[in-house]
Amino acid sequence: MKTVFFVLAALLAISVLSPAAAFTPREQVRDTELNAVAWLDDDVLYVAIANPSRRSERFFVDPPKDTRVRHDPFDWFSMTIPARGIMLKSTSLSPRWDPRWDGELEKVLISGHDYPRETAVPVQKPVAGMKVDRYVAESRQTIEIDVDLNELMQDRTFHRLVVDREYTVIGSRERGRIDVTSFDGGFEHDRRRNEVVYRKPSMTLQMQAPRLWDVGLLTFDLTHYDERGRSEVYEGPMILVYGADYTFIDETRTHPRFPIRR
Repeated sequence: MKTVFFVLAALLAISVLSPAAAFTPREQVRDTELNAVAWLDDDVLYVAIANPSRRSERFFVDPPKDTRVRHDPFDWFSMTIPARGIMLKSTSLSPRWDPRWDGELEKVLISGHDYPRETAVPVQKPVAGMKVDRYVAESRQTIEIDVDLNELMQDRTFHRLVVDREYTVIGSRERGRIDVTSFDGGFEHDRRRNEVVYRKPSMTLQMQAPRLWDVGLLTFDLTHYDERGRSEVYEGPMILVYGADYTFIDETRTHPRFPIRR
């Protein structure tokens, strides 16, 4: 019979904390009224933009303006979004663009009639140990995030990881509970074979999008404390959440809608 001998909880105490302070790239979107998210999956870029206006609005999505780059990662495109609408659109990255020489795609620039000044929107990637099942969520919809703790912590010594007790929604006072619905991995002792086996630790976080009529960006933090009490914050993903007053339009005809979960 296999019994638990030394689970990860002995090395990594997972607890909850009131929301921590935000760091970049989240600061890029705090000072703008534009609600948008962008993310990469392999060589496909996805962009979702909310139009809070009572009339149709045309938005332009451009690659970063860097004179040192030989090739742009993608060609600019536009999105005409109806009043109180959220549009999701995708485009393939240019085959000529090479991140080894042209740099990583860290942001996209979005502008429009009501947003003449280009807004830098961070491009999120399914790396750093966190995989999101959706980057756009309707009010009260369930959101799940798989966390590979081994990948998240990399070579750092496990001690204590704190998950925010609640998520926040940028631009509003909305909050909601974050639950750790599953936790697996660590050391196990097999008495029959008299051996200790280590399995990579992982957990699943679950939350429900807030009940709201407007639109906002949901996010949270994980904070790691080492044995000396020093802390390091890992930013959670930014998820566009919207209420019943908005209409969702999916324009990703050539690519899967939410291809992050594998």
